Amino acid sequence: MHLFRINNFRLGPTTVAQGLLSLLVILSGIGLAYAHTASVTRSQIQLDHHFTYESAAHSTSFLLDSSQKMDLQDVIQANKWKQMDRGYTNFGFTQDHLWLRLTLHNEGPKQTYIARLEYPLLDHIQFYQPDADGQYFALETGDQLPFSSRPLKDRYFSFPVELDSGQSKTLYWRVNSRDTLIVPLTVATQDAYETDQLHSMMLFGMYYGAILVILFINSFLFFFLRQKAQVYYVALLANYAIVELSLNGTGNVYLWGDIPEFTKFVRPFAIGLLSILTVKLTKSYFGLRTLRLGRINVEPLIIIVGVTAMITSLLVPFSWAIQISMLAMVIVTPYVLTVALYQLYLRKNAARYYITGWIGFLVGGLLNILRAFDLIEVSFISTYGSQIGSLFTLVILNMGLTNQFREFQRNSEQSKERIIRQQEVLNKQLDHAVTERTQELEAQKQEADNARMIAEQALATKSQFLATMSHEIRTPMNGVLGITQILMDTPLNSHQRHLISTIKHSGDTLVSIINDILDYSKIEAGKLSTEKIELNLRNLLDECIELFSCATAEKQIRLILSVTPETPITVMGDPTRLRQIIINLLGNAVKFTDKGYVALKAHFDKSHSQLRITIIDTGIGISDEQQQKLFQSFSQADSSTTRKFGGTGLGLAISKSLTQLMGGCIGLKSTAGKGSEFWLELPCKAIIYPEPNPALKGKQILILDPLPAAVNGVAAALTAYGVITFTERDEFSPERLDLVIQHLHQPASLRRFSCPTLILRPLQEAAPNNAANIQDPCTHSQLIQAVLRQLTGREQPVTSRYEVTDFSDLKVLVAEDNAVNQMVVKGLLKKFNIVPDLANDGLEAIHCVQSAPEPYDLILMDCEMPNLDGYQATTQLRHLPQCSHTRIVGLSAHAMQEHREAGLKAGMNDFLTKPLAIETLAEELAITCSLRPVDSLPK
Repeated sequence: MHLFRINNFRLGPTTVAQGLLSLLVILSGIGLAYAHTASVTRSQIQLDHHFTYESAAHSTSFLLDSSQKMDLQDVIQANKWKQMDRGYTNFGFTQDHLWLRLTLHNEGPKQTYIARLEYPLLDHIQFYQPDADGQYFALETGDQLPFSSRPLKDRYFSFPVELDSGQSKTLYWRVNSRDTLIVPLTVATQDAYETDQLHSMMLFGMYYGAILVILFINSFLFFFLRQKAQVYYVALLANYAIVELSLNGTGNVYLWGDIPEFTKFVRPFAIGLLSILTVKLTKSYFGLRTLRLGRINVEPLIIIVGVTAMITSLLVPFSWAIQISMLAMVIVTPYVLTVALYQLYLRKNAARYYITGWIGFLVGGLLNILRAFDLIEVSFISTYGSQIGSLFTLVILNMGLTNQFREFQRNSEQSKERIIRQQEVLNKQLDHAVTERTQELEAQKQEADNARMIAEQALATKSQFLATMSHEIRTPMNGVLGITQILMDTPLNSHQRHLISTIKHSGDTLVSIINDILDYSKIEAGKLSTEKIELNLRNLLDECIELFSCATAEKQIRLILSVTPETPITVMGDPTRLRQIIINLLGNAVKFTDKGYVALKAHFDKSHSQLRITIIDTGIGISDEQQQKLFQSFSQADSSTTRKFGGTGLGLAISKSLTQLMGGCIGLKSTAGKGSEFWLELPCKAIIYPEPNPALKGKQILILDPLPAAVNGVAAALTAYGVITFTERDEFSPERLDLVIQHLHQPASLRRFSCPTLILRPLQEAAPNNAANIQDPCTHSQLIQAVLRQLTGREQPVTSRYEVTDFSDLKVLVAEDNAVNQMVVKGLLKKFNIVPDLANDGLEAIHCVQSAPEPYDLILMDCEMPNLDGYQATTQLRHLPQCSHTRIVGLSAHAMQEHREAGLKAGMNDFLTKPLAIETLAEELAITCSLRPVDSLPK
């Protein structure tokens, strides 16, 4: 379908597109040539009788005032001026104040020259020039001041400067803007300036005149054709005209000059509306009821993006609103073009016009967006490409709408002829059979395609969801757990330490839950692996008890820890997976027990090097029939269990898979109404066994508790440290007792003891008469501390699981954009006497390395940062000689293996997952210290 025809020459959409691209190349060359005018750097501009117009960029110095407090006297005396190195210098979105300095020297006759900032989107400008006495006077104007404040009626900012023959003047400007800060400074004679104004007015008159003509024609056609596409096209055209009016400053000159803030508000709002109208026009242009991606209707999601951009223009600062609105267009444009390409694939002629027309808008708009985000240099083509491209788009789309109407008429006529021919067909039965079979095959093919699409989409959605969920939860949890770790190292009493420990353990559990879900996905894919490292078994069991102490206290049931004396302190195993299994089983036991107790037991079989963990409860129990459904994914005993107690039933399935991965087995014994006993057996190697404590060895302690299981648990804990224990049923001498441990609910005894008594009180109850007491449930470490305090008057020192070492000689850089995470890492490093340097993104990290007087020993690099992420920054740092011996350790809230592999590929030495544990940090510091070059070690 040709658009124009002259003799044998056809001008079609493709030819028009090629013409536009050629025009853009020519204009780009002109713009680049314009941008490089006067590329020789000079200290001043020489003006003579031959001078008419010149770019002042390479004769201009600039100074950035980040404090925003410098005045003219400060900048005159400043020695930090820099020379501009580009025809158009783009400072991006910044809050800094920009000072410009330009010296003009007139070697010709007396004349008035025009110094001009050729960029209309500058909020505030203060212009300083000296008077006849050399005293500077100021003139204030800008995009956010009434148009009447401008000394000349211009869409740019022009300032007349009068120079006598042989006279020199040094001019200053102070500029700031919420938009991209661009300062293309030029100097022209009065005649050249007026000529440029005339040409500019003529060009913009032609541009907006063409838009008005197209608007009028399409509005007129709508009343006859009644096509929705015409309405959306007119609305889109009018909306785009508003964007251009606010963008090139013409609106300030002729429309809203007395309402300067309007130009800032209307642009992001109009661009957001433009993204919505683009979707509506695309749908109606191709006659689509919905815009779908597979079976998903994505139109509401795209409209939400546009509406969000419109709302943000009212609620957030302009610099954010304009970027969000342009991001909306960046999201919408590729999608509607994809729809058009699909329509082209379906051989719809309208798609040719649509795609050809949008080439102009895409190229021009993309250049404009890249310029606004400071991704390309500012030039003539990047500034005015949108006007050129938009005119091309409007013309081609208008032609496409007209052709669409004609094509509809032709299709209608062809349809009528087809119906007549079909009526003449004699073999209707054969025709019907063929049609029926064809429909059957198409239905089968559609079902197969849909099934494949759903499966692929489900897999992609699941992977994306898991990665996103892990990242979004781990990021704040890094702050929570990091601050908790810092707080734990401050002076705390026992109750405060217990509360902080509970917070930390709960946070660790939340992270473990995230790992559970990720692990289940890995289990399904057969990619889950376990590790074998040294783990403190008794500390791990204590942590599990602490985690559920509050829950059992609220339900008024007992929680008991019982570890046989021969069970080792340290074993080889996977602490993460073991803790995960125990927490799953303990959580179920507490959930399904309303009275009685829950017991966690541990026993080690030395002959078989096998650890047996048992969780016993007196809860509702499980029938034989219901036991068959356990250990299955997303399954519980029956539906009523889910309704009453909640849960997905995923925990037992994960526990079984993890146990089998570690070479063990898991099972249960249960009777309905009497409780349950879950057990797991794991092969593991014992490392360290408990030894008698000299302060406790041989001490005699009586244990009084109404619950026999609790008595056995306390007795086993004390026996492991050399204590001789007695129960109420044993024979003992009251006079030789060193201590009595008595539960608060133990019935009163007729015996009286002369030794001290330690009350074991429920968590939510108080001990009588301020008696010495310890909470129930209690961990073994809490029990031993309390007994030591009663018998010796002192406690066993509580040591962390890491050894604080002085690493103050290490030079460390932390690249992290999140303020809370910066505080956490600084706090953790402070424990090792390290004061790190901080960088807010990858670019700052590179600058810190280049400007550091000595190379860094260690860089902790966050992987997700603005401007330049951790992966890209690491790749660039590895090319710097300063980083030849520097360890770079990645930090990320992503826990998937592919992110670790990406970090190592980028050049990182190690990759750590948030939340960052202080033990892990200590290991990295120790490794860094051990790998330092000999000549860099402290003398």
